[in-house]
Amino acid sequence: MMKKFVIAGIMISIVMTIFVIVLFFIYLFEDYDGYEKEYKDLYTEAIYSLLGNRGYFLEGEILDDPEIIVIEEDNYGRILYAYYESNHVSSYSYLIAQKSDDIYVYFYPNYNFISAAYDYDKATTQTIFTTDEINQLKTQNDWNLPLDDSKMIHFEITSLKEKPKSKISKDTFEILLKSLAQKSNYLGDDDLYRYSEYFLTDDYGRTMYYVYGIGRDMLGEGVSPDSLIQYFHAVIIFQSDGSYNLYHSIMELTDLQVYQSELQAFKILNNWNLPNE
Repeated sequence: MMKKFVIAGIMISIVMTIFVIVLFFIYLFEDYDGYEKEYKDLYTEAIYSLLGNRGYFLEGEILDDPEIIVIEEDNYGRILYAYYESNHVSSYSYLIAQKSDDIYVYFYPNYNFISAAYDYDKATTQTIFTTDEINQLKTQNDWNLPLDDSKMIHFEITSLKEKPKSKISKDTFEILLKSLAQKSNYLGDDDLYRYSEYFLTDDYGRTMYYVYGIGRDMLGEGVSPDSLIQYFHAVIIFQSDGSYNLYHSIMELTDLQVYQSELQAFKILNNWNLPNE
């Protein structure tokens, strides 16, 4: 009788272990359902402003909402807030929203945020931005001045980052990313670590992506834990038909936190939000 109880106990333990493992993998590979907390308007501004964002927090097996903290409100209802989702690009950001209603959030383009590198585990008490940096952000966004609709852009409030309407083929990305690696004098094997993250679509079907990967294996021995490697980071604008110009449709991202002016110039160079010729 005792033996039967022991065997039954072992079987229950095995079943429970399998159940926990299954739940873990379901959680690990589940899709993000969307931001359902209080600040959907601020969430919307962040995902349409910050390069490299996914629209959710992801670190190891943890999939969760990004962190949004309201810091201050001015006399005209502008909101200064922090946004964090554990990224290499725009790791920790302060943004300013001009206003929002039931449908749209309104903000200034290009200079509505500042970003800095940040280790959430080690820097919870660290001052991320100086007073001067915050004051400059406020000045650029007319803090405590009357609202000026002529300077604002707006996006429909959402709880989930949109998928691109025009799909760029995998082959196109492979050719492009290999070109970027070769431009960095890549010497190793062809099995590159490379990824892309969709960012924006303009009113005329152009799409913008952030791409990154290994650009150089300095010893030419293939990528391994011991190899000396150099990463590339870039922004790409595809035309509405999926085409791109290798010379002016790609912007190398040299600073992962401060890129506002370069991104603005890159948009102008590629006729962003202008009618197709």
